[in-house]
Amino acid sequence: MITGTLVQKPLTLDTILSYTSEYEIFKHYLGHNFKLGVPFKAPFFKDDTPSASIIRTGKGRLHLTVFGKSQYNGKVIDFVRHFYPGCNYNQVLKHIDRDMNLGICDGKAAAMITPKQDFAQVEENSGPKLIQVVTRSFIKEDLDFWGLYHLSV
Repeated sequence: MITGTLVQKPLTLDTILSYTSEYEIFKHYLGHNFKLGVPFKAPFFKDDTPSASIIRTGKGRLHLTVFGKSQYNGKVIDFVRHFYPGCNYNQVLKHIDRDMNLGICDGKAAAMITPKQDFAQVEENSGPKLIQVVTRSFIKEDLDFWGLYHLSV
């Protein structure tokens, strides 16, 4: 019979992301699915209209933006920190581990798995955008506007 102790993995964001994804963490704490770039109601305060959005940064990480209340903007750790005020970085990691039943802290985590992502929900149209210029002749309103600045055709 083989005996020994289980080597506990260090609790880091990279370790957590080896078991789950940023998308799954955001989805867990929001309580609903979301699409990148599509506004939704912010969970931190009473919100009558959609005022938050999650986008993918140039480095591939997810970032929350709350319009008009920049203190809530940030990456996934910043997002979870608002649910546990006063917690430091390591405590937030422990909350994510516990809340999502990952089992990293207590050594019950399964072998490293590939993070599950719903790519239909996560992927956004990141292709090049088509911008076209349409020319037209000046109309009276255009001439009146630019005339305020002493400019003519």
